[in-house]
Amino acid sequence: MSRATAAELAALLEPFEGQKGATIDALKQVQARYGYIPEEAIDAVAETLGVSRNTVFGVITYYEFLKLEPPARHTIRYCMGTTCDALGGREILQEITSILGIRVFEATPDGTWHLERLPCFGTCSLAPMMQIDDEAHTKLTVEKVRRIFAERLPGEPAPIAGDGMPAPSEQLVKELEA
Repeated sequence: MSRATAAELAALLEPFEGQKGATIDALKQVQARYGYIPEEAIDAVAETLGVSRNTVFGVITYYEFLKLEPPARHTIRYCMGTTCDALGGREILQEITSILGIRVFEATPDGTWHLERLPCFGTCSLAPMMQIDDEAHTKLTVEKVRRIFAERLPGEPAPIAGDGMPAPSEQLVKELEA
């Protein structure tokens, strides 16, 4: 790690100095800054908080939202709720993994796609559902998933929300009205 990065980490972690109970908050700050928890940050967090490296590592590996790897360019979050599952969710998830050639919680070798699963999005009337970055895709079928990825592979992915796409909440409202 460069001196600038070490100094930046020290400044970032300064508000947590000596607060052993602030491990998650400190790690969230590091991840917000870097997009993941760099290896070097583990020692910096441990030293700043006054806890062991193993404690910090244990917290990182326990919580799925804390990442030890740099983020992929695009994140796919797939709903694994009961309704999504009952409406063909397993087959749809299998299609996504087949198209991308990865398993859940893996990234493609080129770092373009990362696949996560969530217990529930809370949008059961729109099930099955997935989110690509901030773009919601609802009422999925295997064929719809194929079309979504056909638009994005192998070329440049389609724009995501904030790049000319409606915000997810607007998109969900439109689909609810349909």
